Amino acid sequence: MQHIRWLHFEKLLLGNFSRLTSLINFSFTHINHKSTMRFFALSAIAALFAAVSVSATDERLDYKLKKGQTVDQFCSKWNDACESYIHSKYPSSSPGVYCEAGPFSGQVQVYCQGMVITQFTTKVAKQIGATPV
Repeated sequence: MQHIRWLHFEKLLLGNFSRLTSLINFSFTHINHKSTMRFFALSAIAALFAAVSVSATDERLDYKLKKGQTVDQFCSKWNDACESYIHSKYPSSSPGVYCEAGPFSGQVQVYCQGMVITQFTTKVAKQIGATPV
């Protein structure tokens, strides 16, 4: 089969346009249209499912730093408190900790969640006495 197609391609290179037409017709008539349609339908469904299942929610919350407190000091305290909270409430869960400087001076952006897909940001913030913005 490949040999036949190569011969058609060689003739095309030599300028035989009618052979190109027959090659295209031959190729398209031998494609299993049901299989092709099924493949593309399943691909579209899989792509749609993947796009829907991706979470694009920003769960960071902004908190004020205490007077004289640095971002590093806050984040160190935050990370320890989050990990401690998650391990005490959900021993088999892995904590997801985020802490960095906020968009404005004197603020931090944080979140704390366990791999049980539960949001603990406000609970940990309350535990360490952080004030919401």
